[in-house]
Amino acid sequence: PRQWSETAVAHWLHWAIREFSLEGVAMQPWQHMTGKQICAMGKESFLARAPAFMGDILWEHLELLQK
Repeated sequence: PRQWSETAVAHWLHWAIREFSLEGVAMQPWQHMTGKQICAMGKESFLARAPAFMGDILWEHLELLQK
């Protein structure tokens, strides 16, 4: 994930929204962010960009991908 371009981040978000049925997650807060930027975010900052509970799912998936 740290090597992801802005496009790759968008693809991951679109995939995760479909895969985990996360309707309601807006793409706007994630625009123009690279993988390096999202991986560098703290959990609270990351979760502030997504609706409650949905952000936790995205965060956990991102954490798994980084291992």
